[in-house]
Amino acid sequence: MVAGPVAAVVVVFLFVSVVVFFLVFVVFVFVFVVLALVAGLTTAGWLVVGAGWAEVSGETAMAAAMSRYRVVGIVVPPKCVGVGQARRP
Repeated sequence: MVAGPVAAVVVVFLFVSVVVFFLVFVVFVFVFVVLALVAGLTTAGWLVVGAGWAEVSGETAMAAAMSRYRVVGIVVPPKCVGVGQARRP
């Protein structure tokens, strides 16, 4: 007679625990996704998104500086002489 009510309490406790766990997990994932989307519109998000662009543009600027080409109308100096002070060979 004791095993019945104890088993029922254990089953209900486990069921409630699993449901609460999944609800907390879903809320956590939802909040994380919302924060990630908000971060995508902020400076930190732009830094993360722009990291790939920075790598590509850095390689492009490096190649342009070594070959002395124009990159999008901006003269890339062959030496680090400062912005807007590009020297022509």
